[in-house]
Amino acid sequence: MTRTLVPLLALLAGCKRPEVSSAPAADPPPAQLASEITAANPDHAVQLLRGFYPVEGNAWRWTMGKFAFALRPPEGAAAKGGVLKMRFGISAAVLGRMGPLTVNVTAGGQPLGAETFGKPGDAVYQKDVPAALLAGESLTFEVAVEKPLPPTGADQRELAVVFNAASLSAKP
Repeated sequence: MTRTLVPLLALLAGCKRPEVSSAPAADPPPAQLASEITAANPDHAVQLLRGFYPVEGNAWRWTMGKFAFALRPPEGAAAKGGVLKMRFGISAAVLGRMGPLTVNVTAGGQPLGAETFGKPGDAVYQKDVPAALLAGESLTFEVAVEKPLPPTGADQRELAVVFNAASLSAKP
């Protein structure tokens, strides 16, 4: 029996098992940017570039006085132009202390225009976006809110608006 085991062990020693890599798998390719984003969707967080606080109420985020997000231009927008629609809330506490809020937006460094909001509750900023800005794979929108609420005793955040969503659509 020993004579049978020796050749068998020699044969097994010469066999090589396929190597199993302990290196992590390659990262998947980055997800395509969306033309519409919501504050609470974790897939959209990469498009919230700066000036956003963490999600609250599983639905929205406070912003700082200056914040930025990126959107993917939809099909056809580079020829026809587009429309930016940003949905947000205005806090009665912010309005009570700071007065009406003026929201200024630039797209790719070009001003889209300012709009002033003087009532608490849901608000929509909607402006046309020139076709010339929509030829790339993404467009950055910079938002500046005049007179955000400065940090106070218990809350050390600068608070401007309650961001819900933003979208970029092609003009019909």
